[in-house]
Amino acid sequence: SSQQRCSFSSSENQNDKQPRWKRKKFLTIMAGIGLWILFFGDNKSKRNDETFFQYSLPNYELVYLAQQIHSKNQVLVVLGEPGVGKTSFARYYMKEILCKKLTEKTCQVITIYDADSLIESYYREYLPESEGMDVKEVISKFNEKLKNDPRKTIMIIDNVRNFKKIKPFIEKLPSNVKVVITTDQKSAPYPSITIPSWSDSELRYHMESYSSINVTEAETEKLVQKIGRDHKKWKILISCFKEKWFTSIDQFLEEFEKAQHNKKIEDPFYQLIFDRL
Repeated sequence: SSQQRCSFSSSENQNDKQPRWKRKKFLTIMAGIGLWILFFGDNKSKRNDETFFQYSLPNYELVYLAQQIHSKNQVLVVLGEPGVGKTSFARYYMKEILCKKLTEKTCQVITIYDADSLIESYYREYLPESEGMDVKEVISKFNEKLKNDPRKTIMIIDNVRNFKKIKPFIEKLPSNVKVVITTDQKSAPYPSITIPSWSDSELRYHMESYSSINVTEAETEKLVQKIGRDHKKWKILISCFKEKWFTSIDQFLEEFEKAQHNKKIEDPFYQLIFDRL
């Protein structure tokens, strides 16, 4: 046992002799991996769009308005701030309204994520025979295939940042294709609906519902002053309280104040969180 104690204390001394910057770098890397898994990993309990922090569906007024617009137009655009629930609304609208009572034999859904960079590559993936063709030929073949398809086709184009890039694709789509576009732009060149931003009371409600922490009106106002109303930032904040990384609003505000004034933050994990906020 004495040998064991000696070997243990010896390894402890070796760790103490490691340069401080190496230990800090290691902690920063591990914290970064933890954050990446939390916000981008495939953990369904953290990222299940049907259960975690989604837009309160169904919003019947918006659904009705979307139906009215889409019945007269090929394209419907869903506007809203980042993280407010545009994609959740588009999926609900597609599943419960456009494709309800339809099967895979009668309806096909084409979902294109990050449309600004992937729409052309998606067309090519959809048409394996398009290798060697130029863009115009690919679009022509793609549209011909959709036009001859007896099924109802719904196309969801998510996260559009530049309508000029996708306009040539949209204009050449066959008339039997219904399109739903989501964007955080303030306006769109097509008929649109807007997902409303959350009020202070709704932000407070989400905070208390998902993190199980009591938040006063005054604290909610302070948080809005610090991080604004960006819904993605609020999701990060709520996750931090849900995982008990912060135990009180005061603790968070104190650490965040240090980060804003470039003061030293001992915990590199906090620093990574504040960089995202």
